[in-house]
Amino acid sequence: MSEYNHQGITFERKVNNIDFVYKSTLTTMTDVENKISHNFITKLYHAGNEIGYFEIEGSLGEKMEMGIDINDGYQGQKHAWVLIWLTCELIRKNYPEYGVTDNKDVDQLLFIDADASDGFWKHLGLVVNRHGDSDRAIARGVIGAGFEKFIPLRKLYTRVYNKLHKLEGGRRKNTKKKTLKNKRNKKRKTIRKRNKKRKTIRKRKVKRNRKY
Repeated sequence: MSEYNHQGITFERKVNNIDFVYKSTLTTMTDVENKISHNFITKLYHAGNEIGYFEIEGSLGEKMEMGIDINDGYQGQKHAWVLIWLTCELIRKNYPEYGVTDNKDVDQLLFIDADASDGFWKHLGLVVNRHGDSDRAIARGVIGAGFEKFIPLRKLYTRVYNKLHKLEGGRRKNTKKKTLKNKRNKKRKTIRKRNKKRKTIRKRKVKRNRKY
C-alpha cells in the first residue's frame, strides 16, 4: 500500500478573543489492487492541542463516510461549520469535478453510519437513506446500503458556505424591502403635498367668497 499527502489548508479564527487554528489535510492511499481511497480531514487546535475534527473518507465516485467530534468545552462556537467548510474546500481544491462546482453530472454522496447527534446531522440537511436497512441492497452492493443518512456533497458545501457567509455579515442585503419602503414613503409624501395644495385652494376660495 502506498500513501501520498497533498498540500493542505490552514485557517485561523478568533472566538471571544481566543485563537483557534484549523488544519486541513488530504491523504491518498492505493492498495495492492490499485484501488484509490481518500481521507479528507480538518483538525481544530487551541494552544497547540487538538480539540476537534471533521473528516470525509472513502473512494471518490463510490461510498464516502463522514465523522465529526468536538470537545465539550468548545461546542456551540460554530467550529463544526468551519471544519466542514474547510474540508469541502479541500475537496474542491483537489477534485473540483466531484460535486462541489457546477458539474451537475457528478454529485458525490456522503453517508453517516448512525445518527446519535441529537439533531445536528438533520440540521445540516442529511436525509434518511432508503437503503439503510435493506439487506437486499446490501447484498447487491448498492452504494451507501446499510448507512442511516446521507447528503450530496454539493448540498453540504452550499449549506455550510451560506451559513458562514451569513455569520460573517456577508449575506446580501434585502434591497427589495428597502425599495418598497422608499416607494411607500414617496407615496405618502406625494399625498401630503397634494392635500396641502387642496387646503390652500380651499382657503383662497373662502377668502374670495367672504363678505365684508
